Parts: sequence; structure tokens; C-alpha cells
Amino acid sequence: MGVAAPPPSSSPPSSSSLLLVLLVLSALGPFSTALEVPLDLPQPPTITLQSPKDYIVDPRESIVINCEAKGKPHPRFSWTRNGTHFDIDQEPKVRMKHNSGTLVVDISGEKAENYEGVFQCTARNEHGTAVSHNIVIRQSRSPLWSKERIDPIVVQEGVSLVLQCRPPAGLPPPVIFWMDNNFQRLPQNSRVSQALNGDLYFSNVRKEDTRSDYICYARFPHTQTIQQKQPITVKVLSQAPADDRKPTFLIPSGPSSTQLVLRGQVLELECIAEGLPTPQVSWTKVDGDLPANRTSFLHHHKMLRIINVSESDAGKYRCTAKNQLGSAHHNIQVTVRGG
Repeated sequence: MGVAAPPPSSSPPSSSSLLLVLLVLSALGPFSTALEVPLDLPQPPTITLQSPKDYIVDPRESIVINCEAKGKPHPRFSWTRNGTHFDIDQEPKVRMKHNSGTLVVDISGEKAENYEGVFQCTARNEHGTAVSHNIVIRQSRSPLWSKERIDPIVVQEGVSLVLQCRPPAGLPPPVIFWMDNNFQRLPQNSRVSQALNGDLYFSNVRKEDTRSDYICYARFPHTQTIQQKQPITVKVLSQAPADDRKPTFLIPSGPSSTQLVLRGQVLELECIAEGLPTPQVSWTKVDGDLPANRTSFLHHHKMLRIINVSESDAGKYRCTAKNQLGSAHHNIQVTVRGG
């Protein structure tokens, strides 16, 4: 009768295997400890949402001033207006959202301008304090255009011309466009274009520019109102037209200028030249290259636009206006500051 063999016994782990296990456990030690940290640790407040620094409100709608914050325990909120405590309990038209610092102002039967000012939100708990930036509340305004008598403009063919718009100052600034009596936009090209200031620039005038309905319109975004300037009449005389001439700049003036832009914002540089024949404008960066993926040219190359500006965009930019008789240059020194 055969004798059954005993079951194989597991061999004891080698010293090298034990060392490997110890090393793995040692490496995992900090992570396993981290997993056991309670999720309700005390946290000081942090602002997570706030209204923009320059906040222009629609006078027809309730004003909502955002202030949200996180923290453990959940923060308590308070506000100041123009540097002093803003007592919400004493303001029947103002309420604060539940578990939030956001203010809602019901301006029905009120004037929005009564709530203009510099507001600041504070979030507190026993572990700290967080403060929003200053929020400047201003009511949107669309003031009326002052009545004026505009005499007809008589010019010689070939000279330069600027038709001024100069709308009333609104909050925010109005959108400007030029149209005729039939509400058709006036054509713009390399010779005729609207500048950032709203004025209409002619590098040189032609006979076909004669008309009696150059009308500047201002659209105020928040109130959705449109106002118009008195029509301007231009008469171009074709006798003894102006001589051909090399370019000079209508804007900017002088050989150089400066411009400041905030980091992350949009940089817009503008050069409009006069001359006959019509000058063509080009752009370069004197001390570097233009960022190809963030640069565009508008208004027949009279405007250079760079989006999402960074410190690398600081430096000297040059616009050049050229025709068959010569060229002109203007340098713009751009400074970039933190947003």
C-alpha cells in the first residue's frame, strides 16, 4: 500500500521579497494617510464669483451685484458702499440671496442712480476673511445730442476731409456708424473710413463724394436707443483739383505716440493717412515679430488688432503709409500692464 506524499509546503519568503514589500508599503504610506484626511477640515473663505469692477447697469432692470464665496464653515457676508457699512436691513428694495452674498436691488419705482457708488463684499468665518474687488455701479446713460446748425462743407477735389461725429458721452460709450437718409451704410474703403473716435476720414475727396446726407448715428447698447446727428452736406468742386502729394498722417499726429494696454485685453492701433493717390498702410513691430496667431488687420489695414495681449507684445510698432510719391511713418510705443 503506497504512502501518500505530504502536500507541498509554501517556501518561506526570501529576504529580498520582504524588502520589496516593505519598500512598497513605505512608498504608499503618505498616500494612505492622505486618503484618511477628513473632508470637512476648516477652510478660510475664498471669493468664487464677483461682478465686474466697472459695472454699468440697465435702469429698466433689477440690479444684481454678485458675490459668492466658499469656506468651512460657510462664510457670512457683508457689504460696504463708498467705504462705509451698507446696512441691507435698512434698505427695503435690497435683499441678499440665501447662503450667498449676492445683492438684488429692485429698482421698480426707484431711480437706478440712487444705487450708484463703489460696492465691496466681505466674506467671513472664524478662520479668515476674503474681500471682493471694488465694484463701481453706474447707470447706463444715453444723453441727447445737442442741436446744432452745420453749414455745408465745400472742398476742392483731391483734398483730405474729416467729418466729425462727436456724440454725447454715454455709459457705456455708444456704437458709432455713418448712414444716409435711407438708413443705408455709407461705403468705406481704403480711401474713406471711420476711425475709432467715430469721425469719418477721407484720404482725398472725389466728385462722387458730393451728397447732402452724411449722418452719424450713435447706438447706446444698454438702453437700445439710437440717436442721430444733423445731416452733413459735402460739395466737391471739380475745377482746379488738388495736386498729387505724398502721404501724411491724419491720425495719430506727430512722428510718435504711446499707448497703454492691460494684459489679457485687446490692443488696437490705428493709423489713417491722407495723400493723392490714396496711400496704402502697412504695419511692423520694430523690435520683434507680430504674433501671427493673435494679429489681424481691419479697415483696409488702417487698424492693427492683437488679442489676448501679453508682456511680450510690449514694444515699438510702426505704421507706414505709402503711395507713388513717397511714404510716411509713425511709431507707437506700447506698454503692457497687469490686468
